[in-house]
Amino acid sequence: MKKHLPPLEELSEDSQRLFDVLNQEPDLAAALIGANYLDQCLGSMLGRYMVQGNTARRLLDPVSGPLGTFIARMNMSYALGLINKFALTDLQVIAEIRNTTAHHHLGIGFDAPEIREKIERLRYLEILDEEAALRGGASSKFLGRMVGSLRDKFNFTVVMLSQQLLAIGLGLKPREPHDGFVQAVWRQRSSKSVVRPASKNKLGETKGGAQEGDKMPQRGDDKR
Repeated sequence: MKKHLPPLEELSEDSQRLFDVLNQEPDLAAALIGANYLDQCLGSMLGRYMVQGNTARRLLDPVSGPLGTFIARMNMSYALGLINKFALTDLQVIAEIRNTTAHHHLGIGFDAPEIREKIERLRYLEILDEEAALRGGASSKFLGRMVGSLRDKFNFTVVMLSQQLLAIGLGLKPREPHDGFVQAVWRQRSSKSVVRPASKNKLGETKGGAQEGDKMPQRGDDKR
């Protein structure tokens, strides 16, 4: 059974509970939930940006799609200019944190040296503080002062990144297929069919001319 990405609107509603879940769960669960939520946000954002149809769904399929993984989705989002380098870097670090905690044979928390080193590399909150200070909207290091532990830094980074992804995604409009050549061909055929006179054969049957089915195909979901 293929898994479908949740719509951005549903993810946005769930974001109100995300911070509570991250705070309540143990370290391993928080790492997995945080990374998975960001993965879903990236996938749904890309899905909103693509031409709607089965092709997009196949690309984003988590089982067999080339854009079905967390890493592939963040890289494609950056390549398309949907996210900046700072967001990409922190997303990559969060993927490392998820992989390290998930694959450890005994289970480790955020206080483990290999996890601590990764969390200390997260810089998205600092970038947001610097941006706010440059704009004069908030005091410097506002978000930094809210971080009291490694766990807080991870949680706040996940929340702020997800809010940014949702805001970008909800503002996107689906792409339209580039079918200008197809339209030109059909306009040419249509114009020829108009000037082509109809004729009758010996049995009195009409031949030639514009037929009822000679209509330009409409844009829509690809069925392949």
